[in-house]
Amino acid sequence: MKRVLIEKFLILTVTLFIMVSCLPTGSKNTNPDKNSITETLSLDGQIMNETDSTKQVQLIMEFFNWYKLNYELLRISSMISYVETDTVSFFQLDTILTNQYLELFKESGFFSENYLLYWNKYFSERGNYLKSNIDLEIPEGFDHDFVLMTQEIEKTLSAIDSLKVIKIQNNSNICIVDINIYMNLRVYLKRINNSWYIDSISNRGFKR
Repeated sequence: MKRVLIEKFLILTVTLFIMVSCLPTGSKNTNPDKNSITETLSLDGQIMNETDSTKQVQLIMEFFNWYKLNYELLRISSMISYVETDTVSFFQLDTILTNQYLELFKESGFFSENYLLYWNKYFSERGNYLKSNIDLEIPEGFDHDFVLMTQEIEKTLSAIDSLKVIKIQNNSNICIVDINIYMNLRVYLKRINNSWYIDSISNRGFKR
Protein backbone atom coordinates (compact mmCIF):
# COMPACT_ATOMS: atom_id res chain seq x y z
CA MET A 1 0.00 0.00 0.00
CA LYS A 2 2.79 2.44 0.90
CA ARG A 3 4.59 1.65 -2.36
CA VAL A 4 1.42 2.36 -4.38
CA LEU A 5 1.01 5.78 -2.69
CA ILE A 6 4.64 6.66 -3.41
CA GLU A 7 4.21 5.70 -7.07
CA LYS A 8 1.03 7.82 -7.36
CA PHE A 9 2.82 10.77 -5.76
CA LEU A 10 5.73 10.47 -8.20
CA ILE A 11 3.36 10.27 -11.19
CA LEU A 12 1.46 13.37 -10.00
CA THR A 13 4.69 15.30 -9.47
CA VAL A 14 6.00 14.46 -12.95
CA THR A 15 2.63 15.40 -14.52
CA LEU A 16 2.56 18.79 -12.80
CA PHE A 17 6.16 19.46 -13.85
CA ILE A 18 5.32 18.72 -17.51
CA MET A 19 2.23 20.99 -17.38
CA VAL A 20 4.21 23.91 -15.93
CA SER A 21 7.04 23.43 -18.42
CA CYS A 22 4.56 23.63 -21.32
CA LEU A 23 3.12 26.98 -20.28
CA PRO A 24 3.79 29.84 -22.77
CA THR A 25 6.67 32.11 -21.84
CA GLY A 26 4.25 35.05 -21.45
CA SER A 27 2.45 33.21 -18.62
CA LYS A 28 5.46 33.29 -16.35
CA ASN A 29 5.44 36.00 -13.75
CA THR A 30 8.39 38.39 -13.99
CA ASN A 31 9.25 41.56 -12.10
CA PRO A 32 9.23 44.63 -14.39
CA ASP A 33 11.96 47.21 -14.06
CA LYS A 34 11.26 50.83 -13.15
CA ASN A 35 10.59 51.84 -16.77
CA SER A 36 8.25 48.99 -17.59
CA ILE A 37 4.50 49.13 -18.09
CA THR A 38 2.65 48.31 -14.88
CA GLU A 39 -0.81 48.11 -16.47
CA THR A 40 -1.63 47.76 -20.16
CA LEU A 41 -5.25 47.69 -21.29
CA SER A 42 -7.12 48.89 -24.34
CA LEU A 43 -10.04 51.31 -24.10
CA ASP A 44 -12.48 48.40 -24.39
CA GLY A 45 -10.73 46.35 -21.70
CA GLN A 46 -8.86 43.99 -24.00
CA ILE A 47 -5.12 43.39 -23.93
CA MET A 48 -3.51 45.82 -26.34
CA ASN A 49 -1.14 45.15 -29.21
CA GLU A 50 2.36 44.75 -27.74
CA THR A 51 4.00 46.21 -30.84
CA ASP A 52 1.96 49.39 -30.49
CA SER A 53 2.74 49.69 -26.79
CA THR A 54 6.45 49.43 -27.52
CA LYS A 55 6.24 52.18 -30.15
CA GLN A 56 4.17 54.42 -27.91
CA VAL A 57 6.44 54.12 -24.88
CA GLN A 58 9.53 54.58 -27.05
CA LEU A 59 8.06 57.75 -28.57
CA ILE A 60 7.30 59.26 -25.17
CA MET A 61 10.70 58.43 -23.70
CA GLU A 62 12.52 59.76 -26.77
CA PHE A 63 10.50 62.99 -26.64
CA PHE A 64 11.14 63.73 -22.96
CA ASN A 65 14.85 63.03 -23.39
CA TRP A 66 14.86 65.37 -26.40
CA TYR A 67 13.05 68.02 -24.38
CA LYS A 68 15.53 67.75 -21.52
CA LEU A 69 18.47 67.99 -23.92
CA ASN A 70 17.02 71.08 -25.66
CA TYR A 71 15.44 72.74 -22.65
CA GLU A 72 17.68 75.82 -22.70
CA LEU A 73 16.34 76.59 -26.18
CA LEU A 74 12.75 76.03 -25.07
CA ARG A 75 12.52 78.05 -21.87
CA ILE A 76 9.13 79.72 -21.63
CA SER A 77 10.56 82.53 -19.50
CA SER A 78 12.84 83.65 -22.35
CA MET A 79 9.77 84.54 -24.44
CA ILE A 80 8.63 87.24 -22.01
CA SER A 81 10.18 90.63 -21.49
CA TYR A 82 9.17 93.37 -19.06
CA VAL A 83 8.84 96.84 -20.53
CA GLU A 84 8.86 100.00 -18.43
CA THR A 85 8.25 103.56 -19.58
CA ASP A 86 7.61 106.79 -17.72
CA THR A 87 3.87 106.21 -17.82
CA VAL A 88 3.27 102.48 -18.06
CA SER A 89 4.80 99.05 -17.49
CA PHE A 90 3.80 95.78 -19.09
CA PHE A 91 4.85 92.27 -20.09
CA GLN A 92 5.53 91.63 -23.76
CA LEU A 93 5.59 88.35 -25.65
CA ASP A 94 8.42 87.93 -28.15
CA THR A 95 6.67 86.53 -31.24
CA ILE A 96 9.99 85.75 -32.94
CA LEU A 97 10.91 83.42 -30.07
CA THR A 98 7.45 81.81 -29.96
CA ASN A 99 7.72 81.08 -33.69
CA GLN A 100 11.17 79.57 -33.15
CA TYR A 101 9.76 77.50 -30.28
CA LEU A 102 7.00 76.07 -32.47
CA GLU A 103 9.42 75.46 -35.34
CA LEU A 104 11.68 73.41 -33.06
CA PHE A 105 8.68 71.35 -31.97
CA LYS A 106 7.64 70.83 -35.58
CA GLU A 107 11.13 69.81 -36.69
CA SER A 108 11.40 67.29 -33.84
CA GLY A 109 8.77 65.12 -35.52
CA PHE A 110 7.13 64.15 -32.22
CA PHE A 111 3.91 66.16 -32.53
CA SER A 112 0.64 66.12 -34.41
CA GLU A 113 -0.49 69.16 -36.37
CA ASN A 114 -3.28 69.59 -33.81
CA TYR A 115 -0.73 70.07 -31.00
CA LEU A 116 1.18 72.74 -32.93
CA LEU A 117 -1.99 74.59 -33.93
CA TYR A 118 -3.16 74.65 -30.30
CA TRP A 119 0.03 76.35 -29.08
CA ASN A 120 0.14 78.73 -32.03
CA LYS A 121 -3.36 79.89 -31.08
CA TYR A 122 -2.41 80.04 -27.40
CA PHE A 123 0.58 82.31 -28.04
CA SER A 124 -1.49 84.60 -30.22
CA GLU A 125 -4.29 84.94 -27.68
CA ARG A 126 -2.02 85.33 -24.65
CA GLY A 127 0.17 87.83 -26.47
CA ASN A 128 -2.87 90.00 -27.13
CA TYR A 129 -3.95 89.57 -23.50
CA LEU A 130 -0.61 90.84 -22.20
CA LYS A 131 -0.77 93.85 -24.52
CA SER A 132 -4.23 94.84 -23.34
CA ASN A 133 -3.64 94.23 -19.61
CA ILE A 134 -0.93 96.50 -18.32
CA ASP A 135 0.44 96.52 -14.77
CA LEU A 136 0.16 92.75 -14.33
CA GLU A 137 2.26 91.45 -11.45
CA ILE A 138 3.11 88.24 -13.28
CA PRO A 139 2.90 87.27 -16.98
CA GLU A 140 -0.31 85.29 -16.60
CA GLY A 141 -0.31 82.12 -18.67
CA PHE A 142 3.50 81.92 -18.74
CA ASP A 143 4.25 81.11 -15.10
CA HIS A 144 4.78 77.35 -15.64
CA ASP A 145 6.41 75.02 -18.16
CA PHE A 146 3.97 74.15 -20.96
CA VAL A 147 5.26 70.61 -21.48
CA LEU A 148 6.07 69.55 -17.92
CA MET A 149 2.95 71.33 -16.57
CA THR A 150 4.75 72.49 -13.45
CA GLN A 151 6.78 75.27 -11.86
CA GLU A 152 9.15 72.70 -10.33
CA ILE A 153 11.05 72.44 -13.56
CA GLU A 154 14.54 71.37 -12.44
CA LYS A 155 13.25 68.51 -10.28
CA THR A 156 11.00 67.29 -13.08
CA LEU A 157 13.77 67.46 -15.69
CA SER A 158 16.04 65.46 -13.38
CA ALA A 159 13.37 62.79 -13.02
CA ILE A 160 13.10 62.18 -16.77
CA ASP A 161 15.94 59.64 -16.59
CA SER A 162 13.72 57.48 -14.36
CA LEU A 163 10.46 58.04 -16.28
CA LYS A 164 7.89 55.41 -15.33
CA VAL A 165 4.90 54.34 -17.39
CA ILE A 166 1.94 53.83 -15.06
CA LYS A 167 -0.85 52.87 -17.42
CA ILE A 168 -1.68 52.70 -21.13
CA GLN A 169 -5.18 52.88 -22.60
CA ASN A 170 -5.28 52.14 -26.28
CA ASN A 171 -7.46 51.65 -29.31
CA SER A 172 -6.58 51.58 -32.99
CA ASN A 173 -5.90 55.30 -33.44
CA ILE A 174 -5.83 56.93 -29.98
CA CYS A 175 -3.64 56.15 -26.99
CA ILE A 176 -3.61 57.62 -23.48
CA VAL A 177 -0.43 57.08 -21.47
CA ASP A 178 -0.07 57.96 -17.79
CA ILE A 179 3.52 58.54 -16.74
CA ASN A 180 5.44 59.72 -13.72
CA ILE A 181 8.45 62.05 -13.88
CA TYR A 182 8.48 63.53 -10.37
CA MET A 183 4.81 64.34 -11.03
CA ASN A 184 2.04 62.53 -12.89
CA LEU A 185 1.35 63.51 -16.49
CA ARG A 186 -1.08 62.20 -19.07
CA VAL A 187 0.13 62.02 -22.67
CA TYR A 188 -2.39 61.70 -25.50
CA LEU A 189 -1.09 60.04 -28.67
CA LYS A 190 -2.70 59.87 -32.09
CA ARG A 191 -1.96 57.45 -34.92
CA ILE A 192 -1.53 59.24 -38.26
CA ASN A 193 -0.57 57.25 -41.38
CA ASN A 194 0.44 54.31 -39.18
CA SER A 195 2.80 56.41 -37.04
CA TRP A 196 2.20 57.71 -33.51
CA TYR A 197 2.41 61.41 -32.58
CA ILE A 198 1.92 63.37 -29.36
CA ASP A 199 -1.44 65.14 -29.60
CA SER A 200 -1.65 66.66 -26.11
CA ILE A 201 0.06 66.63 -22.70
CA SER A 202 -1.76 67.46 -19.50
CA ASN A 203 -1.85 66.96 -15.75
CA ARG A 204 -3.03 63.41 -15.22
CA GLY A 205 -6.81 63.21 -15.12
CA PHE A 206 -7.29 66.58 -16.81
CA LYS A 207 -7.60 67.19 -20.53
CA ARG A 208 -7.56 70.66 -22.01
